[in-house]
Amino acid sequence: MENGLFVINITNDLFQTDDRETSKEIKKFLNKQGNKAKKITLKIANARVKKVTGTYHKNIKKGKVYKQDDTWGTRVYNNAPHGHLVDDGHNIVRGGKVIGRVKGKKVLSKFENDYAKKFHTECEELVDKLLEEGFSW
Repeated sequence: MENGLFVINITNDLFQTDDRETSKEIKKFLNKQGNKAKKITLKIANARVKKVTGTYHKNIKKGKVYKQDDTWGTRVYNNAPHGHLVDDGHNIVRGGKVIGRVKGKKVLSKFENDYAKKFHTECEELVDKLLEEGFSW
């Protein structure tokens, strides 16, 4: 996790290919995984973050699927201006003096810890499916 966003990557160890059919399968898979990730993140956010205006919850987004240096990826992030403050925590300042600290809700890191193992098993299932269908690397 980096700067309040969670990135789902499939490295080139799994997919070193230029095959268009395989690329379509990978894009569909990552799109579905990104949507699942967004739903799970929203559930965690609803449980941990008090909903005052709802802008924190509305701004949880899924990015596009991308390929960079033979690595496929997508990301889930919070686009709210105060999203990093809610996730990481912040100081309470009154009159220029720090009077306390608000603990971070750690929504994205909680999601990352919970979802990592499940994501790896689903990646293995995708590789098995692609091999069964006859895709070759």
